[in-house]
Amino acid sequence: MSINRYVFIVHFTHFDAIFSPRKTGIILVVTWLYYPIVFSLPMTEIWGRYDFVANREVCTPFTSNDGFRIYVLVSTVLFTALPIAFCYIAILWKVKKTLNQVNIADREMSRRQRSEKQLVQSVVVMITVFVFLHIPFIVTTLFDPTLRKFSAWIHFFALYLVMLSYWVNTLTYSLMNQQIKKSIQKLLKNIFKAKETHQSK
Repeated sequence: MSINRYVFIVHFTHFDAIFSPRKTGIILVVTWLYYPIVFSLPMTEIWGRYDFVANREVCTPFTSNDGFRIYVLVSTVLFTALPIAFCYIAILWKVKKTLNQVNIADREMSRRQRSEKQLVQSVVVMITVFVFLHIPFIVTTLFDPTLRKFSAWIHFFALYLVMLSYWVNTLTYSLMNQQIKKSIQKLLKNIFKAKETHQSK
């Protein structure tokens, strides 16, 4: 999503060529299959294995093989954190540069400029939430894979924050995106209206 928004805002003239339906489909398939394939390696014991960690009450591949653990953490940073940071820093710079060049008040912004500004605000919030919720897990997994240095409660809390991030990011984006927000409001309104109509009958 971050690369999509980066191309749309910073390299708008190339957007249709880069994100054609076919290429977008390929990107989605690769994105969805990457982690299932990676985590199937310890499942089949090709690289590492899953061990049950009693303190966390979970099965994890991060305690049996240091190489696999480091690869997953490093690839997460390289393929997720850095691209997201680069894309949205570039977006922020582009939007700020555009606003400075045009030098117009918020109420006089074009529809596209308002959309870009709203997008940047949404992304800044999402990145902040993502980093805040994932850093504890990365730190505890990297420096204490055997759960001997930190309390089990710290590890459990870090894992809980990661799981929490999946719906928090979705909720945050939905609430900050006006189109999605209006669609949800319209849907809920129709549901309650239909319910009232049914009860009145």
